[in-house]
Amino acid sequence: MTAVDGAHLAPDLPVLTVDEITAGRPFVMLVPHPDDDLLGAAMLMRQAQQRGIACGVVFLTSGQASHHHPDWPPEKLAQTRRAEALDGLTILLDAPPSVLFCDLPDGAVASHWDATTLACIAAFCQSNGAHTLITTDPGDAHVDHKAAFGIASMLWQQGAIAALWTMPVGSRIDGHSPGDMFRQLPFDNDKDSDCKLRAMDAHRTQRGHVIAPEHGFTLTDEMIEPFLQAEFFWPVAGVDAILEAPNDPGEFDALFSQSADPWAYDQAPYEQVRFARTIAALDGRQFERGLEIACAAGVLTERLARCCDALVAVDASRAAIGHARRRLQPWPNVDIRLARMPDQFPEGSFDLIMLSDFLYYLGLRGLVALVETCLARANPGAVIVLVNYLGPMAIAIDGEKAAEAAIAAAALLGWHPTRQERNDTMRIDRLEAAR
Repeated sequence: MTAVDGAHLAPDLPVLTVDEITAGRPFVMLVPHPDDDLLGAAMLMRQAQQRGIACGVVFLTSGQASHHHPDWPPEKLAQTRRAEALDGLTILLDAPPSVLFCDLPDGAVASHWDATTLACIAAFCQSNGAHTLITTDPGDAHVDHKAAFGIASMLWQQGAIAALWTMPVGSRIDGHSPGDMFRQLPFDNDKDSDCKLRAMDAHRTQRGHVIAPEHGFTLTDEMIEPFLQAEFFWPVAGVDAILEAPNDPGEFDALFSQSADPWAYDQAPYEQVRFARTIAALDGRQFERGLEIACAAGVLTERLARCCDALVAVDASRAAIGHARRRLQPWPNVDIRLARMPDQFPEGSFDLIMLSDFLYYLGLRGLVALVETCLARANPGAVIVLVNYLGPMAIAIDGEKAAEAAIAAAALLGWHPTRQERNDTMRIDRLEAAR
């Protein structure tokens, strides 16, 4: 295989420098499986080292579920893949980085990481003097890639690192373009592309050199080729110029002053499906006291009112609240309030808390703070429902990131998804506490 021209870039995507990503300081890669680090950020690591910027790598799993073959039991495959990861880094870098293998179950990271895992990775980041953490983007389809982002978001929230970036890996393996919301790091030259390819070839189990493709995953030449053109990254937290969350009530007041239904909640097919699937996620339960955060003009509120003996609905927009109060006049069990989250959380506790199409407006810190408050105010047996739009959004936290960060924050307090569904435009996650 011949490396493509290293100067080839994705059209129209802004170009990054190593210093912009790393702030010129040590960084850590947090990846689900051996080879994700090389696919997503080999050139970042190589160019950083050439500039004297140190890097460490955390592998959450050893990739022991990538193949199923009688001659390759999980223990043997894990040991081999750990060795391949080290070999690839040795080919790529003049001085191999420090490495941490967490050995979580491949394919089940989400249900096996815990506070001890966080503490171990945080200590590794500290020992490496890491300023920045780079992890897989939750837009990747693989569940471990999503969980890696959730773990990374908690590390940032706890102050283990100062900045958080994501990189698309699984989505690009599946043949998707990186998308308009990423920025690109170009390769310096074709020599760098060739070096990345040689490092990838060290992962012999994944390249089909030692295990036949019919027994599991194989990283083909066609899959690798796009990764030899440029690498892509997106800042999530700690990069101030990019991360302003659009949570100004004045912006929403302007929208609702012009129209009682600025997003066509009453007519748009997407919205009608969203509301129907949201109610279906409640499985027909009746709740004593519910809370809807960001109720807008009350379209979903009207449906939730049928499911709750008492319902508190809040929004930060005074204009939206006016529309909601008029709409909900026939429902005396609904209390519409003006409140900005998470600072003005309603008093009392709740059996249902609805967070629909809202979390990404808070930024990562506000999102985690709100989720933690929701959990603290949830009654025993309560349900928390997350609904997130999955289309492109020109903000740091999109729907996938919002959902995975919220799930990770909840997991640390013993809450986990009990129902999850998604389509091309939305995902719904119902969370409940372990019993």
